[in-house]
Amino acid sequence: MMALPAPDPGAHFEDEGIDVSKIEGQVKASSVKKVAGIVDAHPEESMSILRGWLHEA
Repeated sequence: MMALPAPDPGAHFEDEGIDVSKIEGQVKASSVKKVAGIVDAHPEESMSILRGWLHEA
């Protein structure tokens, strides 16, 4: 089995300009889509959960 070479201890890695806020936004959008899909698939159960949360508040 082949392996990757060990990193050069003298090498300096530059920031590649990854926009963390953009990634966080994409993760949040993905989470919202997943929740929306669950709510669409199970509307009665979703309403029951929301009513329970409102009742507790």
